[in-house]
Amino acid sequence: MKNLPIFKRINMARYIIFLVLILPFFVYTKVAYPLAGRGLYYKRFHAARFGDKDFAFMNFKMFLGDFPKSKLAKEALFAVGEYYFSISDYRDAAKSFIGFIDLYPESKAKLFALAYLREIAKHEKNEELIEKISKEIITSKQLRLLFSEFKEYVYWSAFSNKYKAVFFIDKVEIYIDGDLFTELSY
Repeated sequence: MKNLPIFKRINMARYIIFLVLILPFFVYTKVAYPLAGRGLYYKRFHAARFGDKDFAFMNFKMFLGDFPKSKLAKEALFAVGEYYFSISDYRDAAKSFIGFIDLYPESKAKLFALAYLREIAKHEKNEELIEKISKEIITSKQLRLLFSEFKEYVYWSAFSNKYKAVFFIDKVEIYIDGDLFTELSY
């Protein structure tokens, strides 16, 4: 650096100072910002687990606004749909579950989002939509019952609800926290 002309040394010093001042910002946005989002998500998850569903819902909505690209956004979006359904806001529940399926078509929870959409279609007495969603639920899982009478799929939501789908040779039963939610025969 001693062999460089004075103006190049000044520019090099400015460059080093710039890097020293800017580097922490990049480290924060790559590491701390996602960690802050994760911490906020888990606070909401614990609120839901301990019965404060309204608080958890509001915060899941805020989380989706603040961290839409987070790995945890999938669970938050499903939880928002659950909440809307629980208060009989079927229009917003349907929007949430349709958005969930569009954004996360490979999710383990897709089957249960479809079950909610089927129940909303039943509430609206939309027979064509009920039939369409029923077919999608039935064909959503490859069923091979070689050595058993049924196949089970389980999902735990951010609201701490346990979802279970039981596929039999002739029907599907979907449970939420051990209670039968819906049944499809085929």
